[in-house]
Formats: sequence, C-alpha cells, structure tokens
Amino acid sequence: MIAALERAPWTTRDVIVAAVLNLAALGLIVAGYAWSSGRTAVADQFAALNLTLLGLILAGAGNIALLLSGRRAIGRAKRRLFGPVDGE
Repeated sequence: MIAALERAPWTTRDVIVAAVLNLAALGLIVAGYAWSSGRTAVADQFAALNLTLLGLILAGAGNIALLLSGRRAIGRAKRRLFGPVDGE
C-alpha cells in the first residue's frame, strides 16, 4: 500500500503535455511582446495583446490539466490506502 505514495502523481505524458503547452504559451507571449513593442498607438497593439492573452490562456490550461491529473492520482492513492469514504 505504501508503494502507491512513493510514485509521482503525474505520468510522463502529463508532464510532457504541460511542458509543451507552456512552451507554446511562452512563444505566443514573446511574439506578442515583440509585435507590440515597436508600436506607439494603442489601436495598433490590440492584435498583439490578443496573441499574448491567448498564450496566457494556453499556459493556464496546461497547468490546470497537470494539477487536476495530480489531484485524481492522489485521490486514487488515498482510496487504495484508506478505502472509500462515506458519501463516495
């Protein structure tokens, strides 16, 4: 039973997906910054802002997916150790 707690809560696939999404998000954020940095008018910066916000949303989605996957794995390990709790 203790072996269930010794492993990481994430699979290799979970970590790779989160890393790829975060790297893609970083690329979008940097591209949005580079696109808007040379423009002085606010109206010219809206497209770059949208690109940057898309990167932020993509990073959030990758991180949320990783955290939820870990939460599910910890819940499974808890049920293996302690059995089902009332209400489950």
